[in-house]
Amino acid sequence: MSDQVDRQSALTFRMARRRYALSLRSTAGVQDLGKVRRIPGAPPHWLGVADWGGSVVNVIDLPDLLEDTSIESVKSVVRLREPHAGIAVFVPAHLGLCELRSPQNPGDSALYTALGGGSDTFHWIHLDSIVAACSKQTVP
Repeated sequence: MSDQVDRQSALTFRMARRRYALSLRSTAGVQDLGKVRRIPGAPPHWLGVADWGGSVVNVIDLPDLLEDTSIESVKSVVRLREPHAGIAVFVPAHLGLCELRSPQNPGDSALYTALGGGSDTFHWIHLDSIVAACSKQTVP
């Protein structure tokens, strides 16, 4: 049995309630939010669409979905890699990089998994669940 822990590179950030991590291998880049065009009738948690180097990306409002608020004025978007190409998540925080222990398999709809405990806990965001949660919601 190996003592080696499975670790992954992660983009990390802090919002008002928690510290979060996104798998670096699931991302395709970061840029300033810029102008977002709202789409009438879009499902809740979709911020709208934005320009990404001449391409249009759909932007998920991550703080709204996670019910957490920004403590910074930074407005970044993180573009996702396949199978979620064409989607970005709004991250209103300074981003960092670190190596973290890979999370255990989440429940089917878990938006994130806590890694560790106490004030240093990171909450590993499950992008498949985030995208699914946004796609299934409908506007009343």
